[in-house]
Amino acid sequence: MHKFEKKLIAIMLSLAFIIIGVSSASAIETNETEKKEGNSSFPITLYRHGFDGSVTPIKFDLILEEGKDIGEAIADKCQELFENDVELQEYLTSTGIKLGFICKIKSRGRGFHYETKLFEKLLLRFIRFRLALPRLNTLLTSPLVFCKYKKDLEANTTIKSLLSNTSKYMSGNHTVIVRNFIGYTSWLRRFSFSPLNLLPKSLFGVAKFAICKKLP
Repeated sequence: MHKFEKKLIAIMLSLAFIIIGVSSASAIETNETEKKEGNSSFPITLYRHGFDGSVTPIKFDLILEEGKDIGEAIADKCQELFENDVELQEYLTSTGIKLGFICKIKSRGRGFHYETKLFEKLLLRFIRFRLALPRLNTLLTSPLVFCKYKKDLEANTTIKSLLSNTSKYMSGNHTVIVRNFIGYTSWLRRFSFSPLNLLPKSLFGVAKFAICKKLP
């Protein structure tokens, strides 16, 4: 091997070690910066419930700011996704209120959550049978959502009318019933519990009907 080739290899190896060292230092510096800022991030999946009955999972890393409750962060992300959803916003602006969507709801808490389309499916089958339709996709495929925050004093729900500026707010132990929901939730299964009451569930969207009731 010629001396020139040896020198070239030595230079390349030196550069490789320098690049590795700089990258490591940058990573350490970034981690230290995140620690100083108090921010942290973790993977999460939210679910988009469309007006056609479709459910789409959306995966991303949620950044949790210092001092912010994790349930609040998830609920705010649901709201952000809903408000930036061009398709849903255009649909609600053009036909939403005409079809009976009269309230906007934001809710979060630890406890029991239930979501079903059973009643809608039975009704659709009956309609198809009576009208001899091969298939019928309507807003009746939107789910019924039930939340029971029995042991979470931090749980809260806000229901705002789309027809006026009135709103209702409830915190602490309460139940929530939402009919014909369209928007984003942090769970998908029909029955869902917050594991060990550590991770709260959240939702944000619009509905034809929504009520909340205080628990004793």
